[in-house]
Amino acid sequence: MGNSATADPKDAAGKTQTQDDSVDKVLDESTQSGELVYGLRVSKDGISLLLDCPDPLRDLASTVNRIEADLQKMEFPEYPDPEILTKILEDSCQPGESLVAFTIMKGWGATKSENGRLEWLRDFFGENSNTDDEDEVRDFWDQNDQQSVELDELLARVHHPVEGEPGLDVFSREIPVVKPNTVKLRSGKGVRQIDEGGWLAYYAEMAGRIRYQDETLVVDDVYVIKGDVSLETGNIQHTGTVHIEGDVKTGATIEADGDILVKGMMDPCHVRCGGSLTVMGGIVGQEDYQIEVVGDVKATYIGGAFLRCGGEVTVTNEIAHAFIKAYGKVLVPTGRIAGGEVYGREGIEIAEAGGSGATSTLLVVGVDFTVDQRVAEREARIEKLEEAQDKIQEALEKAGLAEGAGPAVDNPQLGQLAAKGKQIGEAIIKEYTAIKADIHQSKIATDEEVLMTKEVWSGTTIQIGEAKTVVKASIQKPRVARLKKDSVHVLPLGDKNMPKK
Repeated sequence: MGNSATADPKDAAGKTQTQDDSVDKVLDESTQSGELVYGLRVSKDGISLLLDCPDPLRDLASTVNRIEADLQKMEFPEYPDPEILTKILEDSCQPGESLVAFTIMKGWGATKSENGRLEWLRDFFGENSNTDDEDEVRDFWDQNDQQSVELDELLARVHHPVEGEPGLDVFSREIPVVKPNTVKLRSGKGVRQIDEGGWLAYYAEMAGRIRYQDETLVVDDVYVIKGDVSLETGNIQHTGTVHIEGDVKTGATIEADGDILVKGMMDPCHVRCGGSLTVMGGIVGQEDYQIEVVGDVKATYIGGAFLRCGGEVTVTNEIAHAFIKAYGKVLVPTGRIAGGEVYGREGIEIAEAGGSGATSTLLVVGVDFTVDQRVAEREARIEKLEEAQDKIQEALEKAGLAEGAGPAVDNPQLGQLAAKGKQIGEAIIKEYTAIKADIHQSKIATDEEVLMTKEVWSGTTIQIGEAKTVVKASIQKPRVARLKKDSVHVLPLGDKNMPKK
């Protein structure tokens, strides 16, 4: 037979071959019986054929014959012939010595793939900052300055994935390698992409403010307003980032494709923000004024506002009598939510829920409030597609073609029209399928939670998915609300009920 064996005690990575988990068992059995038990076995990873044999040189020919017979029974496609087996055993031990987990044949392991990765050239978004408690509030605002970039600054690298090499087990079967993950990063406005060999590099094409959203890197030009936004400045509309060094007065409208930073307060106003909204003072709102933010929202407090957020809402002090819907989490880790309705699809973390004398407080997690809008958008697309489909069918019928019949071979225009109708029909089916998937996904039971680290006041309603409960009596201890068996349970924090990370 062909010789695929090796007595080399090193594996493909160059590490010394060690005994596998079964060696201890063999040694234990040997200790109990006083004699090592002969055996051939394949290692758990399938790469090595291991021999346990008491003094193979005592009767070498018999040992070789026994090993060869076992190799045939195990149906290896290739294995060492008797001459090579004899040589291996002679070179591997001295008379009177036994072999334990000795490698008779060896394949090689698969070389791991390296996933693609995104490397930021500096901490633009404050993800790696470590702060002391005393400086927490200050650093919360200071991190906004990290997003300013210079012309031609290197912002990020996307390292290409490296696919590994498959291995081979002792049965000559390929050991597959896991396909590496890739990283997607598109260069948006103000960013140029350059292939530099092992990675794609992303450079700023202007001085401005970096923004990373929906796998797209953008550098926005910054519109700085030195004072307040008021009747004197008029409404603000900008394609980049807006920095307001004063307040936003009642009745103003601010629209920006990028981030909005307000260093003062925000009175009731209309806001449409394509990036993240940061207000160093508080946000005060009214029902007639809507705040729509694609990214995150950060503020000292929020009172009475009607706010819809595509990311997380983080507040330092309090959310009071507000109506907030966040697709991510709502975080008030040192403050409270009192009154109003607050939705955090991915969870809510607060110190206090409700308050003494506060009107009813509703806290909702695990609800996808965007599903109705997505379904409506798909239904609108279906309506337009069906109108186009009707027109095509009408044209085909006028040409004398029965519904569903193929056009005459000699009329290419009708053929193209029929093909277009078929494509539209397939698109309609896809939209209906997507609607069903959206609705199903929004109703799947959630494992999100409401974490309350100080107290919960009576009258607070907590909803998880479609289930809800009302807190009847105030609890001045840490609690966590979770969904169990289709009902909401308010549980004490402890070893069995630790908050999720």
